[in-house]
Amino acid sequence: FNIGSVHISITSILLGLLTFFVSLFLFRSLKNSFINGSLSQIDMEDGVKSSLISAIGFFGFIFSLIFGIAVMGGSFSSIAIMAGALSFGAGLGLQNIVSNLVAGMTILFERPIKIGDWVIVNGQEGIVKQINMRATELETFGKSNIIIPNSDILSGSLVNMTYKNRMGRIDITVGVDYDSDIDLVQQTLVDIMQNNDNILKNPAPFVSFSNLSDNSLDFQVSGFTSNVYNKRVI
Repeated sequence: FNIGSVHISITSILLGLLTFFVSLFLFRSLKNSFINGSLSQIDMEDGVKSSLISAIGFFGFIFSLIFGIAVMGGSFSSIAIMAGALSFGAGLGLQNIVSNLVAGMTILFERPIKIGDWVIVNGQEGIVKQINMRATELETFGKSNIIIPNSDILSGSLVNMTYKNRMGRIDITVGVDYDSDIDLVQQTLVDIMQNNDNILKNPAPFVSFSNLSDNSLDFQVSGFTSNVYNKRVI
């Protein structure tokens, strides 16, 4: 039937909806295969796999939507009109959502953070558990979950403790009496570090004087570890 100059076909609409859901189902099946299926056996870094899974979900939805509209009889001009409507909606108050989506795509492809990274984002510290298109989930060492909008990750300060590798430095402050033998204190602290299996021999651990407090002389003993997560067990 026709409404004005617009021709509407119920069959085309139903076929377009069917195409959309079938296409979406196929992409979700592909996504699930990477998570728990046969494709999960592919030798791939967890961060790369997580980015790929998120990208499949996002672009699968976009492709399914465009494919469904095309089957309904839509043209590129109608798709352009929809994109213009979305842009107009973004100008009316969806800027935050759009910016988070764009930031999510940027994170997935540039990978400043990935699943399993130890990060500090605007003072919030934790392990990256999930990277979604709108927000990223951190798990703190107290087992709390923090949801951070993706745009905040790219626009604010970000410290990634495990960006390229897990090597890091461990600093421990020790206070001793004013009457202590300074040379003996320094040698003892170095020996303790050298005898720890989690501390690297090269670069070698070292001790430095840090502060004159009211009741003690404070020293900082520092050593490097191949796995920065050892900070929490030393």
